[in-house]
Amino acid sequence: MNRSIINQLELYEGKKLSEETLKVKTTDETIKQFFPSLWNGIKGDIQSIFPIVTKKSNKDTRQFNRIVKNLETNIHGMSHTQPNAYTLPGIGNKYHAQVSMFIPPVWLLSAIIQLSRSQLKAKVVKNKIIFNNNAKIKMLLWQSKGIIDILGSESRALNAVYLHEIGHWVNYKPVIGAAIMNIMKKLVPALAVVFIVLNIVYARAAEWQADRFAKEVGYGDDLALALTKIGYTVRKDATVLVKIGDYIRLISMKLINIVDDVLPIFSHPSMRNRVKVLQDGIVFESDLKEQLLLETTITDTLLLPIQKLLKPVDKVLGKNVDLLFPFAK
Repeated sequence: MNRSIINQLELYEGKKLSEETLKVKTTDETIKQFFPSLWNGIKGDIQSIFPIVTKKSNKDTRQFNRIVKNLETNIHGMSHTQPNAYTLPGIGNKYHAQVSMFIPPVWLLSAIIQLSRSQLKAKVVKNKIIFNNNAKIKMLLWQSKGIIDILGSESRALNAVYLHEIGHWVNYKPVIGAAIMNIMKKLVPALAVVFIVLNIVYARAAEWQADRFAKEVGYGDDLALALTKIGYTVRKDATVLVKIGDYIRLISMKLINIVDDVLPIFSHPSMRNRVKVLQDGIVFESDLKEQLLLETTITDTLLLPIQKLLKPVDKVLGKNVDLLFPFAK
């Protein structure tokens, strides 16, 4: 193991993570060969549209469920060679997820109703994350070949990524806000620029709050390690397609690190700032610009009126959600 990687893994000894490029060996044979790697990309795109063809990762599902309680989570693999992970709440299996691909507003409404009826909360008891999940909300999570390849045997770092993704739904308002802004910019093209800006604000707030959740349940350092490896790793024995993707990601991360401090126009805060906040013990409060804006101006002027408007509908649907959306059980 080269010295740069050792420096990254010495986080727990109090050393800071650096932005040095990590040259690591891939552990996945299909990423080392050109045509299997090309097929991974094609297959991954197909799986994005048809999640029904993805397979459950029993190993990662068991590993994650050992550290959590009262939140049924199933983890499926996708073939993309670049690192990525995301989750859908209120969906029990890949068949239900496939239905939601064709009628996304129904899935979104179902998820909102479930989360509004019983917001997810978590506390740590004896190194186990226990969720207050009265609505019995389930999570379906996808991870790419790339994220497994890069994080390798770092099980805590991988769990931190899962917790970050779940954190989007523990603090779900920014996610819903971003979705509303995406819809509004299509409905009112004349104000598209305004809605794009608001969408960025919501998206950035969603990332900060998801990071905060991972940190609150004891995985802040692990998430910092995961972000560093994901952001700065170039797999030296991978195929040219994979390596080009790694370099594009590396260059993008370093450019965002420079620009973001001056002009925060990206949907994700810079990797440098996220890692710094996760490592330095900075409290995620209103001193963060995105959260200050979210919790005051935007939330008060947009979400509260919408919430009042939808309250009668929400009340009726809340009583009959199981009948209306059986796939969400």
